[in-house]
Amino acid sequence: MRLIFLLLSTFLIIGCTTGHQENTSLTVMDVDLDSPDWDTLYYSEIVDSVTYIDLESSDDAMIGKISDLDYNGSRIVVLDDKTGLVKMFDKDGRYISQIGARGQGPEEYLRAKNVDIKDSVVAVFDIALNKVLLYGTNGQFCGADSIGTAEDFSQISSSGVSGYLIADYSTLPNKKGGIRFVSHDGSDRMLKERMDAINNNHLWEIFKNAGEVSVITQDYEYTILKLDGDSLSVMYQLNVTPLPSESSKKKIAEHDFNELISNYSRLFHVDSDRWLIIYFWKKDNPRVVFIDKSKGDVRVCPGLVNDLDKEEVRGRAPVLIDGAMVEYVDGPDEDSNPRLKLYHLKK
Repeated sequence: MRLIFLLLSTFLIIGCTTGHQENTSLTVMDVDLDSPDWDTLYYSEIVDSVTYIDLESSDDAMIGKISDLDYNGSRIVVLDDKTGLVKMFDKDGRYISQIGARGQGPEEYLRAKNVDIKDSVVAVFDIALNKVLLYGTNGQFCGADSIGTAEDFSQISSSGVSGYLIADYSTLPNKKGGIRFVSHDGSDRMLKERMDAINNNHLWEIFKNAGEVSVITQDYEYTILKLDGDSLSVMYQLNVTPLPSESSKKKIAEHDFNELISNYSRLFHVDSDRWLIIYFWKKDNPRVVFIDKSKGDVRVCPGLVNDLDKEEVRGRAPVLIDGAMVEYVDGPDEDSNPRLKLYHLKK
């Protein structure tokens, strides 16, 4: 899910339906990426203040590169892209423990792709085994669930049943993929199916805000969904232009990289109480779509400019920490862990 975003993280950029869902609060927005409303959007326009969490840099705590991060209100779990290990810290950055271990044993993950923490349970998705391994915050192994193919996942409860919201990228014949709910007992229910089987580089994405889950659909669909009980509600439908031609989509599905970068690709979204920010990228032409929910205003800008300082961004988290948007930046020296930079958004 985050591969393109991490590769292109120096750019700031933004951006379905069968299944059981409700459209009671649907907002439709026209977004022309080729016609920016503003030349520049500055961080200072949406941010009240900036603070940092310095992740402890003891030997056991060291992280090469953050590839995923989650937060439950008191604990931060981090997936290290270089070692493939999961580390846990408290909200002040103090190291607590490693979660699980890499290996081929029944309590180990082989290739961790995503992490999630809900209450006192840390979930690690192993993309090699299509399994979620569960650990208590005390480090105890709690079991594993098979969930099938996934682009992203989140622990949720649906109608009192615990399980996982799965962003499924599958393009197998007769299986388009989409958003599924898989319970711990193995039941599997499709909530939202993909409109087509385009196999591009950035598909579904889940974002968390204080336990609330939003989902943005794959490129060229551009719908924002909210989990509502046991269904998904369409909150925003973005009518984005320009879109690739059908012939371009075919080439993109065949992994034609030149075709991909000549069209806008949605990379990442931030969904706070007031702001919805969606990042897009096209070769030499980033865009940010910026929505003020309190006013219903929509702006398209060439980029979001950091006028607060000149720190280089290493990545961004798919979760808010205490209402703050999170970026990964370098530590104070080369022997330090990355820092979490928290942008406290205006209310």
